[in-house]
Amino acid sequence: MRSPAEFPAARLCAAGWTAAGVAAFSGPSARAIVLDLFGLPTTTFEDNLREPAAGLLELFSPLLPLEAMLLLALANGLSISAEDRSRIGGALSLTSAGVAACFGSALASGMPVTNVGAVVALLALTAATGTLGYTAACSIDNPVELYKADALELVSIQSPLDLFDANDVSTFYRSSTLTGLLVGSAFLFSPVSPIAVFDEELPVTHMMRQDLGLYIIALLCPIQAALCRAACQGSLGSGATRVLNAATGIAIALLVLDGKVQVDLGTNLYAQLPPDSPLIALVQGGDASRPEANTTAAFSVGLIVACVYLFQAAFNRNRAEPAALRRRK
Repeated sequence: MRSPAEFPAARLCAAGWTAAGVAAFSGPSARAIVLDLFGLPTTTFEDNLREPAAGLLELFSPLLPLEAMLLLALANGLSISAEDRSRIGGALSLTSAGVAACFGSALASGMPVTNVGAVVALLALTAATGTLGYTAACSIDNPVELYKADALELVSIQSPLDLFDANDVSTFYRSSTLTGLLVGSAFLFSPVSPIAVFDEELPVTHMMRQDLGLYIIALLCPIQAALCRAACQGSLGSGATRVLNAATGIAIALLVLDGKVQVDLGTNLYAQLPPDSPLIALVQGGDASRPEANTTAAFSVGLIVACVYLFQAAFNRNRAEPAALRRRK
């Protein structure tokens, strides 16, 4: 039985995450946030090159409105099936639990907190979101079995036709989901940042890097998997699915383009350094080619994914026939 307070609480949390995403989606604003909350200096190019916590926060900020969208689905989705409600809840609760764990780990590693009130407010928003998500996840008797079945369906290929059927767009959604899991894992679990020049990082930077990977794995990938299921069922043309497709495509495009802007800006600022700058020697002592190679590949793949999602949202207006039925004809 759902509590009457659940719906307004979900709307309030959605408003909070939307505001946070909008506030962090600019370089100056993201730098001001990490300076205010955690006291990390962000004044100079060297500050941000050494500790790109603000850049990482800015990078995953487009995913925060997606979190808000899932909360609104819980608040307004009386027609959502119990299984889908549980899937949404699982994504929200896992993301919230992960954010709290990353914060606790960073705090234990010596991360300073310079604005306790604002940090407590963010943790309260995270806790409220996690509670709403857990409640929704328990909409069915055994949510873990549902998640296991979804995971097995995502990684299983029953026949060569499942992989090479040119008319089955679910193959693309499945591939993009699996790619997202790999990219997110690189940020969440790697001991060395895949895009940073320096191998050492402060706890706040490490936390922001983990949060980026966490949001990709626990929030974005479940949405991509839901679109994959819709493609398998031939329901990509439904109104709600097209909205989800559009929102996901926009979020991915903003994430990728923001990363590209950050890399280009850093490259230009580095090129403007005087030849005798100590920073040049420091960068040359590290692996300066790693971020360029990794981000070039990620940008290319990410933009392709975003464009396909937006194309499906704009032009897939009719319910397509499920791939399994097409193969039987």
